[in-house]
Amino acid sequence: MNGNIQKKWITICFMAILMIPPVTAFAIDEDGDGHASYIDGGDDCDDYNANRYPGNVEVCDVLNVDEDCDYSTGGFRDADGDGFADARCYNVDNAGNIWAQGEDCDDFRRNVHPMATDACNGIDDNCDGGIDDYAPNQYVDWDLDGHGNPNEPQMRVCPGTAGFSELGNDCDDTNSAIEPGDMICVTDGDVAVLMCNDSGQYQPTNCPDGLVCVTQTAGNGVCVPVSGKAGKKG
Repeated sequence: MNGNIQKKWITICFMAILMIPPVTAFAIDEDGDGHASYIDGGDDCDDYNANRYPGNVEVCDVLNVDEDCDYSTGGFRDADGDGFADARCYNVDNAGNIWAQGEDCDDFRRNVHPMATDACNGIDDNCDGGIDDYAPNQYVDWDLDGHGNPNEPQMRVCPGTAGFSELGNDCDDTNSAIEPGDMICVTDGDVAVLMCNDSGQYQPTNCPDGLVCVTQTAGNGVCVPVSGKAGKKG
C-alpha cells in the first residue's frame, strides 16, 4: 500500500471515529441496562438501577420510582375501575416537584373521582379537597330537642346529623324541655312568666286568671290553679 492510500485510509478512519457518539465510543453502562449514565454523555437517569432507563415501562409504585427517566409520566393504576388514575401515582423530580400525579383521591371507591357529584356522606366524593360541598348550614343543637341555638354560628353539616338542627329557635339549648311554646317561671316579687317564641326569644306573658306558674322538675313552667300550686308545694 503506497503512502497516499495509507494516508487516505487513516483520514477516513479518523473521521469515522469522530462521527461515533461519545456515549457509544467511550461511555460506561454501570447497571447493564443498555444505557450509559448522563454523566458519561448517555441518557440513563440512574446508571445504578437497571430498572430505570429511557423507554422502560413506567409503573405506579409505592416508592414513585421514575422507571422511564421521564418525570412527565407517572404510570397508571385504577384499582376501582372508575377510569381515573390513582393519586398515589406520580413522580418527584430532583427539586421536589410533583409530576404526572393521578386524579383519583380514593382509588378504592368507584364512586369517588373528579367527575363525581359530592354527596352528603362525610367523604370528598369529587376529589376537590372539600367534604360535603353542598351540605346546608345548620344550627348546633346541644340538648338534642330538634331546635338549634340561634346565638351560635351555623355550621355546614348533612341533614339528620345528630346535634344539629335546621331550626335556630331554641331559647335554652341546655334544656330539652324548653323550646318554642314552652314557658319558664320567673320570680320578681310575684311569679311572672316568660314564653319561648318561634324566634327562640323569651317574651313576657301571664298565666290566665286564677292560675299561677309553677316550675317543673325538668325546668319548664306550667300554669296551674292556685290551689294546685299549694298542694304541689306541700
